[in-house]
Amino acid sequence: VETHVGQGVEDVVVYGHSPCKYTKFRARTAIDQSTRDSQLCESRDRLELYSVALDSQCETVWSDVGRFNVLFEMKRLLADPTISPIAAQGRLKVHGWFYESGENQLEVFDPMNRAFMRQQLKLPDSITVKFAPHETLDPAEEADIFPAEY
Repeated sequence: VETHVGQGVEDVVVYGHSPCKYTKFRARTAIDQSTRDSQLCESRDRLELYSVALDSQCETVWSDVGRFNVLFEMKRLLADPTISPIAAQGRLKVHGWFYESGENQLEVFDPMNRAFMRQQLKLPDSITVKFAPHETLDPAEEADIFPAEY
């Protein structure tokens, strides 16, 4: 991302979807690594969520994990020393999207509501839709949106 931001990129979308095999792989890996290495820098909330999800076969739980991961990666992106000042100046907007594939439904993170909001447009199976949300995450409001432990 850092490479492209200097070339005029103004919007970055952190995207997640359900079902996501990588999310399940990432959860197993994080739990295994935290068991072996107590110094690992995974947040306790993230590990607890992964642990609950791994014990569940419920796709709703895994969708929640996917949304959580989108927010986690947005926060990580905004903390990057190259990205942070550019976003703070308003030259880069970071958006969070989650696609609920079982319902063909796109959800966009709305920082004002602190939630993923379903879009009015329901996506057909075979069409590409251009979508540009007007809301973006302001780095100055990051502390209000993300708890400190994330």
